[in-house]
Parts: sequence; structure tokens; C-alpha cells
Amino acid sequence: MKRDFKYAKSVTKYLERRYGKLKGNTIADDIEYIKDIVNDHTAEDLQMMSRRINAAISYKKDTGYLDNHIIMYLGLLISVFTSMGITIFNIVTNYNLAFLNNFLKVNENQIKDANNLSDIFTHIDLSGPVNKWVYFICIILLIIFIAMAIVVRSIKNPIDNLYCYSVIIEEAIELKKINKKKINKKKKTSR
Repeated sequence: MKRDFKYAKSVTKYLERRYGKLKGNTIADDIEYIKDIVNDHTAEDLQMMSRRINAAISYKKDTGYLDNHIIMYLGLLISVFTSMGITIFNIVTNYNLAFLNNFLKVNENQIKDANNLSDIFTHIDLSGPVNKWVYFICIILLIIFIAMAIVVRSIKNPIDNLYCYSVIIEEAIELKKINKKKINKKKKTSR
């Protein structure tokens, strides 16, 4: 069953379903693609395709700033989580220092020499909570960078496809004009 262009909702989806995808094609494949389009459609169909693809490109350009807001907010999350990690580190450090201060006040009679005090400081280990928060922040930042890459790719791919189809349709229109001139020339010479 061949699909009719007049019933298509999207030009790019129609072309992909009927003729296949353009990505990864060679120039020879594109030439065959263009010839198939020219043979299956009228000049009016090609003009309609061209106008719709150009309108979609214009729409993508006009709303491109909305796509950039997503990237801006993802970038904002980097600074938020970094600030949050530093804040949590300061809270944990201050809590441990307050605990140590209270411990020294309560046990000040038992701590007479500097060796006991240095033993207390060496037994206090802040690396566990700090390492966990550093790993947590790094994982969050990695997730944010992956999300940014996915968002950028999802924004870039549709507009790339539209430009590819725009070029193909413009070349198909030119080929249709050339074919029409050849047919008219043959008609004139055959008379």
C-alpha cells in the first residue's frame, strides 16, 4: 500500500515511512531518493512539502530559546548541588566541632596532657561523611551532565532532519523543473 501525501500529517514522517530515513545515506542514495520523490509527486506536492518543511524550520528557530531554557536550568542545578554539598559539609564539620568542644568541657579534668588531646583528635574521623557527600554530589552532577547531553541531542536531531529534508525537497523541485523543460523541449521538437 502506497501512502498518499494528501493524507499525511507530517511531511518528514511521510517521507520516512514511504522512502526511508535520510541519515547515513550516500549521495547516490540521495539521488535515488530524489528521483523517487520526483516520480511519485506533482510539482504542487513538492511545493507544499517545501513550504511545510520551511515552516517547521522557522517554528523551530522561533521557539529555540525555549529549548535553551532547559539547558540553562540544568546548568543552574550544578551550582545548586555544589552549594548544597558545601553547606552540608560545613554543617557536619560544625556539628562535629561542637560535639568535640562539649566533650572537652565535660572531660577537662581527665585530659591533662597534650598526648591525650592529640589521641582524641586522631580518633575523630570526618572522612566518612565527607566522602559520602562528595560521591553523592559527583553522582548528581554526572546525572545532570548526562541529562544535558540527552536534551541537547533531542533538540538538535529534529532540526537537522528538517534541514536535510529541506535540501532534498529543493533538489527534487529543481529536478522536476528540469524534467518538465526536457518534456516541453521534446514536444516542441516532435511537432
